[in-house]
Amino acid sequence: MLYAWIRSAAPPAAAFSSIYVPVTNIPKADLSLRPEFSTVLHYGGLKPSDLITLDDLNPVGRSTLDPEASKWVLVDHNFLQGLLGKVYDQRVGGVIDHHEDEHRTPIDTGCEPRIIEKAASCTSLVTEFVRKSWDNISASTTEGSQELNAEMAKMAISSILIDSVCLKDSGKVTSHDKEAALYLETKIRAAAHPGEEYDRQKLHGEVYNAKQDITHLCLNDILRKDYKEWEENGKKLGISTVVKSLQFLVDKADQERNPATEDAISKSLDEFCDHRQLDVYGIMTAFTDDYDGFKKELFLRSMHSASDATIERFQNAATEELGLSGWKGPKLSFGKSTQQVVWQQNQIQHTRKRIAPLLRGAMSFKGQ
Repeated sequence: MLYAWIRSAAPPAAAFSSIYVPVTNIPKADLSLRPEFSTVLHYGGLKPSDLITLDDLNPVGRSTLDPEASKWVLVDHNFLQGLLGKVYDQRVGGVIDHHEDEHRTPIDTGCEPRIIEKAASCTSLVTEFVRKSWDNISASTTEGSQELNAEMAKMAISSILIDSVCLKDSGKVTSHDKEAALYLETKIRAAAHPGEEYDRQKLHGEVYNAKQDITHLCLNDILRKDYKEWEENGKKLGISTVVKSLQFLVDKADQERNPATEDAISKSLDEFCDHRQLDVYGIMTAFTDDYDGFKKELFLRSMHSASDATIERFQNAATEELGLSGWKGPKLSFGKSTQQVVWQQNQIQHTRKRIAPLLRGAMSFKGQ
C-alpha cells in the first residue's frame, strides 16, 4: 500500500501507468482470518473491506483485468504463484522483497525497482526505496499532509514492528529495519497533537495481541490463516504458520469433532491436504510457553509414498541448521499420510523464509 500510494503521487516519467493499485494477494474471505489487518488499517482510517483482493481481479476464466493492460510490481514476494501467476506471470516488471531470490523477475526492470535484500520486514525496504519521493511530496503539499503522512507511517511501522519483534530480534533485524523505523517514527511524531505521545512498545503490543487472537477460529481457518504453497518437480508443498502450539491444534481438533474420537487431528489434516491436493504439508508453530518461554515446532507429513524421500532429505540437510530435536508431545496417528515427523525447532531464528527453500530443495531432487 505504501509503495502504491507514493508512486501514484509521484510516478516516474517512464511508468507503465500513473496509477499504482495495491492488491492484497489473498481471497476476500480470508481477510476475516487476520484480525491484525483491522487494527493496522484503523490507524489509517481504513477497514479490510477497502482492500482490493484476488476476488476483485477474478483471475480464473474470464479475468476482469486484461494481462496486457497491466504491469506488476511484487512486494514481499518475488514471483507470482497460483492463480495470479498463471494469468499475469509475464507482466511482472519490478519487485521489492526480503525472501530468497527465485530468479523469476527480469533483471532489467526499467524504472521500477528490483530489490531483493535481507531485512526483518519487507516494509523496511519499501520505506527505504520511497523515502526520497515521500520527502519531496511532503515538502510540496499543504495543510493536513502531516496527518496523512503519520497515518501511512503508523500502518507501515506496525508491519516492521511485528516482523522484527519490536526491533528486538537480533537474528532478523538489519540496518534497513532500524533506519526505516526511525524515519517513520519521525513522521508520526511530527503530526502528534499536544499531549499525545508515540509509544513504540504500545503500538507493537496492540498489533501483536490482535494477531495472536485465534482462539475463536476453527481449525481449518487457523491452518489457512497464514498459509503458502509452492510447486516443485511436479509436486505441491503447503506450509501453515500458526501462533499456537501443536498441542493447541490437537485439542482444537478434538473439540470440533468428538473428544472421544481417536486421531481427530489426523482426520482434519487429511481433509486440509486433500482439498489442496498436497504432496507434502508442513505446520510451523511459534508460541510462548508459560514455563519454557518462546518455542517453535515443525511438523511435516507426506501424503504419498513418492514424496516420503522429501522428508528424509530435508531432515538430513536441515537438522543441524534448524536445531531439530524430538518432539515431547503425544504420538500422532498418520491418517492418510505415508510419512510424518514432528520436531522441536531449537534454532528459533529461522522462519518460513528459510524452511520453505530447504523443503523445496528436498522436493526438487530429480531422482525422486
